[in-house]
Order: sequence, then C-alpha cells, then structure tokens
Amino acid sequence: MKKIILLISLSLVFTQELKVEGDLRVNGVVLNTKVDSLEFVIDSLQIQVDSLKNLQFVQQSQISSQQTLIEQLQAQIMQLGSQLGLVDCNGVFGGDAVEDVCGICDNNSSNDGSFDNCGICDNDSSNDCLQDCAGNWGGSLELDACGDCGGASIDEDECIITDYNGNTYETIWIGQQHWMAENLRTWYYMDGELVPTNQSSVYNNGSSDEYHHLGALYSYYAVVDNDQICPEGWHIPTIEEVEYLMEYLGGNEVAGAKMKSTISSSIDGYGGWDSPNMEYSTNESGFNAKPGGYYNFQYNAYDRKNKNGYFWTQTSSDNVDFAFMFRLDYDNSYLNIQTFSSYNRLSIRCIQD
Repeated sequence: MKKIILLISLSLVFTQELKVEGDLRVNGVVLNTKVDSLEFVIDSLQIQVDSLKNLQFVQQSQISSQQTLIEQLQAQIMQLGSQLGLVDCNGVFGGDAVEDVCGICDNNSSNDGSFDNCGICDNDSSNDCLQDCAGNWGGSLELDACGDCGGASIDEDECIITDYNGNTYETIWIGQQHWMAENLRTWYYMDGELVPTNQSSVYNNGSSDEYHHLGALYSYYAVVDNDQICPEGWHIPTIEEVEYLMEYLGGNEVAGAKMKSTISSSIDGYGGWDSPNMEYSTNESGFNAKPGGYYNFQYNAYDRKNKNGYFWTQTSSDNVDFAFMFRLDYDNSYLNIQTFSSYNRLSIRCIQD
C-alpha cells in the first residue's frame, strides 16, 4: 500500500502545468539536455503505469488515471517544445527536418526545392516549363493553320477570304470569334447585284492607296437591304457579338486599344491614326482597326478620317432612322457602342457565321 501511495504522490507532482522558468527549467528542475530530460518524465511515468499493472489489487481506475496523466504531459511537452524550438516541422523532438522553399518537410536541411515558371516544385533548378503561343507558362494554346494563336482554323484556305469583286481579306480569331482583319471594300453583293451608289462611297473616288487601306464606306441600308454583302459564310456582326468581343478584350475601357492598329498617320497618311493614338493602341487582338472616319450624308462630306473608326452592326434601334455601330477613337482606349444615322456611311468588318 505504501508503494501505491508513493507512486500516486509522485504522479501528482507531474499534474502541474509545465512552465518555463528563467534558464530552461520545468517545475523548478533544470533540464540538462532539453529533449532527453523531457522525455525522461514520460518514461518515468510509463514505468509507474507498468508497475501498477503488475499489482493485482490496484484498481483499474488508478491505471487509467496514470495513463491520462501521461497523455496530458505529452501534450504539455509538445507545446513547450514548440515554444523552445525543440520540435521540427514533422513534430519530432530533436528532429532536424526543415521546410524548403516549396514547403516540403524532410530531413535535408539544405534548400533542395525550387519553383519553375509553372509553379511546379521539384529539385530541378532549371526552367523546365514551356510557354504557349500567347506567352502563358504551361499554357496549351497553339498556332492554327492561319498562324493565329488559339485559333480554330485547320485549313489554310480559311485564312484568306474572298468577296464577289475578288478582293481578298486576312482574318483573325479573337476568343471564339473569327473576324476579318481588314475593312470591307466590295462594290457587289455575293449574288452579283451592284451595291447602290447612293449607299456606298470611297475616298478620292477610289484612290488605290486609300481604298486599299480604309476600304469602302456603306450606309446601314446597304447592310440590311441585302444580307449578302459579306463573303460567303460571313455576316455583319450583331450588337451581341460586338459586346462579346468587348468583354473578351477586358471591357469597353480597354478593348479599343487592343483593337486599333499601331500605325501613325505621320508614317501612313492613308490608313494611319493621328497622334496621340500610339499612347492608346496595342493591337494585341490582331483586329487591326483603321480610322476610316465616316461619310456624313446630311452635309455630303467625309469626316473624322485618321481620327475615328466607325463600324456597322446589323442591329437596328427603336428609331427607324438609326442603327447600332461601334466606334474607336484616336485619343483614348475605349470601344464605344452607340446608335448612328442609318444614312451615314461607315466601315464594315464581317464575322464568320
């Protein structure tokens, strides 16, 4: 019985919360080798439990009490060890495992991990991650048959389209849309009918340079009276299709810059933009918009050439004399969608069906 009382009394000493006092002390006892001393406490109590188990007359509750005491002390020692820096990243007392820059915990104290440009952590310090055609590390975009990054063309015949006049046009994929990358310049519908002269016009009576760079200008009625003005398989965009383009390019405040050509009118007076367009254009979409201005039907005059690009949609407005178009300006990066007089003549960009 005295042995039991002694063991229980000894165990009660360790039920006190472990505390750090000055040097490195636990409940007033100086720890010589830190980890060994703390583990000794656990080992001593475990011996007591084993001894109690060998005494047949000791109640089971006393053994359970000792076991609970050990678990409590283990938790306190772990907490104390963490505070003292005695526990490694794996939770092992005295362990030497450390995390490398990739957050991997192992027994190698050297920094043996590194991130590549794809965010993959391995032991290869070289950049083993490739860029796709859009410059995305680890991306999957590829050039299509037309050389468009992420485009869907599988046949080179899709890269150049032809109108009834025999004019050819380069094209560009932007998101899920396939656009003409040049302004329309046909005088005929695809059924062979001539576009009425009172619904179309061109600068300087068709000067080859301006005509090639800026294309022709068309009234809205030239768009809606005959739906075959675009090459076969193509059409005038709806306002919804223009809105998709705008959102795909980041919204109306920045989309314009990504659509405008970067050619200055000081270099190309026929199809270039006036200053300060260079501050507001990147043409990163490849849309390559040109500042064709428009023909003002009311005043019988051309206006805003080299300053603005105006492009029809096929969407009418509530006012029968107005329809929706989109506009790009030389002095900002906006893509503007608005209504305009149906009698005025604007540029046209077709989109694939």
